Amino acid sequence: MLLTLVTELDILILDEPTNGLDIESSQIVLAVLKNLALHENVGILISSHKLEDIEEICERVLFLENGLLTFQKVGKDSHNFLFEIAFSSATDRDIFITKQEFWDIV
Repeated sequence: MLLTLVTELDILILDEPTNGLDIESSQIVLAVLKNLALHENVGILISSHKLEDIEEICERVLFLENGLLTFQKVGKDSHNFLFEIAFSSATDRDIFITKQEFWDIV
C-alpha cells in the first residue's frame, strides 16, 4: 500500500489488506483506503473474507463463488445485509442459485 502513497493510481487491487493486523492497524488501513477512494478518486477492488471491513468502506459489494456472482449489494442505505445460507447438498445449493435473480453488472 505504500506504493499508493507515492504513485498516482487509477485503481488499486488488494487481496486481504487487513489480514493479520490488529484492530487498530486494520482501522488505519481502512481509513487510508476510504480516503483514497473519496478524496483521491482511486478505484479500489478488495478481495477479503473480513466482511465487516468490506461493509464499512465499500459502496458496492459482490459475493463470488467459483467465479460466479452469488449476491450483490449497492449503496450504503441498508445495513446488516450479511447472511449465511447452509445447504444439505451441492445439488440443493445449485438449485437455489439457479432460481435467484441478479442485477446486471456494469
